[in-house]
Amino acid sequence: MVSYATSEVPGLQELFPLQTVRLPLKYPANETQVASSNSHETYATQLASSGHVVMVEENSYIDFVTFGIRNKGLTLLLTPVSRSNVSGLSFRTINIELPHAVYSKECVSVRYSSLEKAMVVDFVTKTFLFVTLKIRLQDFVLGKLLSSIFPLDEFDQWGHISVPFSFELKSSPFSIKALDDSNIIVSLKDGGLLHFERSSPLHDFDVYSFMDGSSLMSLNLLEMFWSKKGGKTRNSSTNVEGISSMAVVDLVPINEKVFVTLSISKEVNCWSLESHAEVSGSFHLGSATNSNFWLSMIPRKYMQIVTGDGGSNGKRYLVLHYSLPHDDISGYSFSVWEIVDSEGNFELIKLDNMLINLTSPKSIFNNHRQDNLHNLNWYIQDFQTVYSGKENSVFDVNILWKSNSLSVLATYDVVFPTGEVLDIKWSNTSTAQNTIFRPTVLDEFLPYRDLKYFQWKILKSGIYDKRTILSALDIFRHHADLASRDKSSTDDSIIGGLLYETMVATHKTKEYDLKTCWYKFDALCEELKRTELETLALDVVSSSSSSSGSTLVSYLSNGLMEYRESHLFEEFLDSGNPLCSILNNLTTLLSSKSLYKIYESVIQLSNSQGSLSGSDATELYQSILALKIQVEESQKLQEELQAIPQIDELIQSFFDLKHSRTCSSQSFSSSSSTPSEYQKLIFMNSISKLEQSHEITLLGLLILFLVSELDDDVLGVINQIVEVLANYTKLNVVVGTSVVNSSVTTNVLGKASLSILWEIISTSPKLTQLVTDGQNSGFQKLIEFVNGSNSEFVLDVILGLIGHNGGLLIEEEFFSKLSPSEPTDQFLKGLVYLIDGKPQEMFKVFSQVPPLALPKGIIDKLRSKLQSNKAISQFLADCFDGPVSYYHSLAHLAKEYAITNKASPQDPNSSSLSTEYLKISIAFEFLAIEQLNHSGDVGANITDRNSYYINIFEMGLGINDYDVVLESLGNLKLTFDYESYVQKYIGRLASTNQLDQLFHRQPVTSNYLLIDRILVSLAEAETDDVMRALIIHKAIFSWRLFGGGNNIKDYNTLVDTRGACESLYWFIVRYRQQSTWKIDDDPKATKLKVLELYLIIVNCIKSFEKDDDRWLISMGKLITLSQISNEYYSWFKELENDIL
Repeated sequence: MVSYATSEVPGLQELFPLQTVRLPLKYPANETQVASSNSHETYATQLASSGHVVMVEENSYIDFVTFGIRNKGLTLLLTPVSRSNVSGLSFRTINIELPHAVYSKECVSVRYSSLEKAMVVDFVTKTFLFVTLKIRLQDFVLGKLLSSIFPLDEFDQWGHISVPFSFELKSSPFSIKALDDSNIIVSLKDGGLLHFERSSPLHDFDVYSFMDGSSLMSLNLLEMFWSKKGGKTRNSSTNVEGISSMAVVDLVPINEKVFVTLSISKEVNCWSLESHAEVSGSFHLGSATNSNFWLSMIPRKYMQIVTGDGGSNGKRYLVLHYSLPHDDISGYSFSVWEIVDSEGNFELIKLDNMLINLTSPKSIFNNHRQDNLHNLNWYIQDFQTVYSGKENSVFDVNILWKSNSLSVLATYDVVFPTGEVLDIKWSNTSTAQNTIFRPTVLDEFLPYRDLKYFQWKILKSGIYDKRTILSALDIFRHHADLASRDKSSTDDSIIGGLLYETMVATHKTKEYDLKTCWYKFDALCEELKRTELETLALDVVSSSSSSSGSTLVSYLSNGLMEYRESHLFEEFLDSGNPLCSILNNLTTLLSSKSLYKIYESVIQLSNSQGSLSGSDATELYQSILALKIQVEESQKLQEELQAIPQIDELIQSFFDLKHSRTCSSQSFSSSSSTPSEYQKLIFMNSISKLEQSHEITLLGLLILFLVSELDDDVLGVINQIVEVLANYTKLNVVVGTSVVNSSVTTNVLGKASLSILWEIISTSPKLTQLVTDGQNSGFQKLIEFVNGSNSEFVLDVILGLIGHNGGLLIEEEFFSKLSPSEPTDQFLKGLVYLIDGKPQEMFKVFSQVPPLALPKGIIDKLRSKLQSNKAISQFLADCFDGPVSYYHSLAHLAKEYAITNKASPQDPNSSSLSTEYLKISIAFEFLAIEQLNHSGDVGANITDRNSYYINIFEMGLGINDYDVVLESLGNLKLTFDYESYVQKYIGRLASTNQLDQLFHRQPVTSNYLLIDRILVSLAEAETDDVMRALIIHKAIFSWRLFGGGNNIKDYNTLVDTRGACESLYWFIVRYRQQSTWKIDDDPKATKLKVLELYLIIVNCIKSFEKDDDRWLISMGKLITLSQISNEYYSWFKELENDIL
């Protein structure tokens, strides 16, 4: 039965920035609306109450514009749509705010003017002002400031406001319709018909009545004409609640001079714009028995002019539908007239054979046992008749049936003029599909889903647009007794944070668990979404850059819906195929909870171990299925299955996607390989629906094979099914991952148009034409790519996520897809650990990956797709030249990330992370040296080796790893700059108060004099801090006493006792002479330390055996022990006086 499926773009206006336009009128002082206490009512005003699609001319950068009336008629919204991205332009949505509402949705006329290259909007307000606005196509292009596009001081260039007729004194308007730029027909509630004529859209009107053809000079004259002239007097008509039976419900132009009207009482009249009189006599539709059955204003239109084969030279027809009394079996009637219009002769010739009685969808759904549908009362909301192009005089009559908020599209292939119906296509395109059709298996899983699923669905999947989530948030917070949110905060990142905050607060105040909070919020979003997807009109659109023909679309309360051919997976679910019946019967034997448990179990097993073993399948059967499905029932199913012709091929086609049946291309195919924002959203929505249809069938097949007798073949099929189901979960993760500012977003509202999938599509040769091939063919290509055996999809996803710092997502969702024995997979793991701040894991992986094990094709892809990350890109450019360059490049890469993660006040962990990166950089550099030493040509590689040791030395100093510093120094002793490296080392020890390390981790003994010289230079350089200077002088003292030995207790290595004493005495002299030194807060303590130094010097000098040896040199002078002793006692006396 089902031939159509749908794809929606909810929140279409949110594709582009919203620009508000105001009129040069006085707005109410209380225009700032106070939020209603009823959040549902507030939400309802944000939805369109009426709207449709307006096509523009061919070869334009805009294909069509959607128009909607919102906020109880106070807001008019126009959104441009480009179904390809050939122009590369960015657009804006224009939001027109009115001081007073439009009189009614019928009193608004919107059309595209090819002469003006603009949308012309005509409407009457409730204050009876007639307003015309001209919005050029270029005004929709983003770039210029709004003030420069719609300046109020130049209103006459883009708008016109007038009072051409005193509606409030004569009769209120019933409807208006623009025939072209110059002619507008106004129907009055009392049955009057007016012609508003102007020379161009922004000029004043001349007003004529179709009763007598005179120009209306005044209201009194008009009343005189209507009360005294003959003809079709409105006084003789029937009135109900102030509306005459002669009021016009629809009209269409026949040519530039003639148009046809249809009244509420089903009377058809042909009028001349020149004479303002009837061209021919009127006629009544239907029989005398239903002449009093009035037409309503519920359908968007009743009449349409269509052209057959031959283009502008083909036959033209007037197609008209009308409803019949409720007791009439047929319900609706379509009549067709051939239009004869040549050389001034005009005639409507009724085609008697074309009186098509169309039954409502009741009988269709009754035949297919849709009991909850066939009892509804259905009516025609809108219709479009188009030439099918299949055969001569065959037209597609597309009818949008509606019942309450539910809608169904039906297409009748009708032969003109015989009336023969060749074919009928139907859709299950209800705007609330799951409420009127049996809920799908996946929908019934919802109560058992985990918290993570609901967070993904609401924030990441793109199923709900921003308006839906914000409205649901307002309602949810109101019922949770939480304060209202800040309405000015609509940024995607703020919405995500606010949503998490709301769920936590509700969890605390209402004592729900967090999953229940998210589940309830999701249910609320679903309820609002059903309201937003209510159809308001049916239109036919085509792309200016497309050769694929036209597409049926419906304007929705908050978005747009495209109708497309059903994919084979979708058709199968409603095809009546015996296999489908078996699967439906099988799944109904199990509860939703049991089905979800099986689904969840196989996904977990696939993620953890790759495939199911025979024992896994047996365990699933025994623990869940054996109690629900008896052996006899299982055998019966198998018998029914074997009776189906070619059953093996049919089943295989659902999971062996490489041999699946081909799908026809449908909708929006374009010559442009770059999809527009609109295309992206339509395609994403199609993916979601097609995937769900496939998953439902696969789950049924999985149950079928689990209850079958298990052998290797059956287990192989089970694993094929599970692999596809598991891959769909990965695809959902990719689709729901948005990239903003080159980074994967977390905890923020995602957008389908920003999904990382688009980057994967754009860079994969197999997918570049994916979207422009059409939804069905594109989906087929995508799932074949996702389920390909070469893991190309996983590789592309991981590379895309690495390029946008999405490593944590890779670890969580895709590591299970990587093989521990595959070098490429392990190489990817190493890069993921790198960007995720896990340097030790990175070292472990990379140190085990063979340096040259990656194929050239993989290397080229890595280099191509990771160019955005400069550090990784440079690493990939250098690392594949050999084992030495491999490890050296890894060392450099880790060092770059150490710099990136250097200490930050905002991140207390950054310092330790930077240290960890430097540690593994040192380890990689040692591996590079090891490979270099094994290369054989040691002499030729000495420069590289020294360079690597210098790197190790520098990084070792950075993290105070003195073991590797000294090892580096030991290998750099023959280099020209060796002394500078030793100086850096000792300088670092001094700056970190670790000079004692000199005596525990000495370089070679031959460095004794070098180190002494460096210490002396450090002491000389320290002119600011007295205590730091003291430490260095003490270090010189110790070095001169013990520095030549490897053990501080090795007294046989004493070197220079006199020199040691001279270093301390030098400090004393400097202290007593230095006036710029920073002295401690307690100068007495410093003086006491000086006293201690005197005592040390005296004792050391006394250690010389001969009196003639008891001296030292200071400042070029010989200082004897006696002099030093005198200074000591003098200093002691001074200190004693200070203390006392």
